Amino acid sequence: HLERRPCQYLTMLRRPVDRLISSYLYCKRKEKQSDQLCGSHLVNASKVSLAEWADHQSGFFLAQLAFIPQDCNMTIARTTPCWYQIREVLKRRSCGFGDLVRLATWMGKRLERKFSAIGMMEEMSVSLEMWSRATGLPFTEYCLGDSSFADNQGQAILEKDAVDEQKSGQGQAIMAKDVFENQKSELRSVASSSLAIQQALRLDTIIYEMANAIFEKQKSVYRRRSMQTPTGS
Repeated sequence: HLERRPCQYLTMLRRPVDRLISSYLYCKRKEKQSDQLCGSHLVNASKVSLAEWADHQSGFFLAQLAFIPQDCNMTIARTTPCWYQIREVLKRRSCGFGDLVRLATWMGKRLERKFSAIGMMEEMSVSLEMWSRATGLPFTEYCLGDSSFADNQGQAILEKDAVDEQKSGQGQAIMAKDVFENQKSELRSVASSSLAIQQALRLDTIIYEMANAIFEKQKSVYRRRSMQTPTGS
């Protein structure tokens, strides 16, 4: 079907503190703890603080970008997910945290060469439009036509699931969402005042900020070209 067309790589990032809080709430739910995102056999989100969860999830972006198949032992991946294995390999091969900072910075500088387009969860609609423009595929129509994606400009699908599974009626749905938003707000306050959490998120924050700068540049080019494209062409 694709014949010999070259591959195009796309990525969608989320602000690290928001991703951390979302994964923390998501992985606390017993029915979700088998998800490889959680690594619940290593650390159970329902039994640790947000700071401890941040330490467990630190370097998540970096580990995904540094993925090398041979560094992931698939025989233990069910209990020790690949992202965790890769992160531990990076730690063993480095000479300290400074090395990991330099690696994250190097990875960030390569993002524009590696990916045809970068998306931001905080700006889901325009991200999907850029993906559609870059690939010629109908990301906007497909994803924003799906209610799980069309959730307030990229609010996490995981969060929507958490709200949906708590509701049994419209009134309860509103109440569940209010409770969930309050939980997130309280956790953001904890994260903003915790040096340990900020340090745990440092590697991913380096990558996120560099990715966001590329996204803003790509968005500017996309909008300029969109204005130059005649309607209906």
